[in-house]
Amino acid sequence: MTYCLKGALPESERNMNNLIRVAAEEGFDLEVYYPDLSDGDKDVLKLAESARKLADQCGVKIFALGLGARIGDVDPDLAAQNMKELKLNLEVADILGAGVVSFAAIDSQPVPPDQPGAQFGMHFDRALPYMVEQMQELADEAAGHNLDTALLNHCFLIYLGIHQHWVSLLTDRPNAGSCVDPGNYLYYTYGSADPVRETKLCTKHVKMVRAGDWVVAPDHEIVEGYRSAPERQGSVFNCSGAILGQGSVDHEKCFKALAEAGYDGFVSLKVAGTSAAGPMEAVRTSMSNLSNMIARSEEHTSELQSHSFIS
Repeated sequence: MTYCLKGALPESERNMNNLIRVAAEEGFDLEVYYPDLSDGDKDVLKLAESARKLADQCGVKIFALGLGARIGDVDPDLAAQNMKELKLNLEVADILGAGVVSFAAIDSQPVPPDQPGAQFGMHFDRALPYMVEQMQELADEAAGHNLDTALLNHCFLIYLGIHQHWVSLLTDRPNAGSCVDPGNYLYYTYGSADPVRETKLCTKHVKMVRAGDWVVAPDHEIVEGYRSAPERQGSVFNCSGAILGQGSVDHEKCFKALAEAGYDGFVSLKVAGTSAAGPMEAVRTSMSNLSNMIARSEEHTSELQSHSFIS
């Protein structure tokens, strides 16, 4: 994914043309993150055409687009504004030649102050009608572009497999489902969820997969960090990025579960971790490990298909 790959480049070189050229040099295909493509007030559709042309020249397949807006807002004006941006993103994905778009829900569900429960927020089941309606609208629009839509476990409203399962099931569109990110199941539950179990909960509706490993810090390190950084009190950050296969997430078991369920789509590397040899070496090592994991999953089921990333 471009989100991951750009971290391996000097800040002055983090533009779409360089990302595509580096992907070509490394033999990667790409998931483009929409904010990495957009550039101020420039016409994003023309930027997409330029990126597609260069990708074709370099032999890089852009297989997915990570969208820049989210679903789930209760406020109708905000929901309409986000949907307008999401639909523009679909046009961009079509131009890029992508087959699937991934997107998140909002991080927490606010309630308008004049409605009951405003002081507490909204439970997941009460938020479902808003998310399902918006996901249906997005999926129907995406069908006109031959695109699948994939809801990420990437917020504090949708962070478990069961959340993705119910939104996908109730949306009830053949091109609507989940983008499974096993590492996020761990990240958003402060290291407590089992990524394999959560992956298995939503295998019926998977449209895309992201991979990124995390190391869960022991309690004493979290306590020490909490007390030594008063400005961050109230938040407990206990996961740090790791080379894929060297962290706390058993991605291989997750891939096998997906393959057994019939998934044969893309896997995008989102987090590469760190390496003493530099950030690009971290990407290369994580990509190599990802390919090996998928190869072993293929041997296990002959189903899971490997594609290079970029998130």
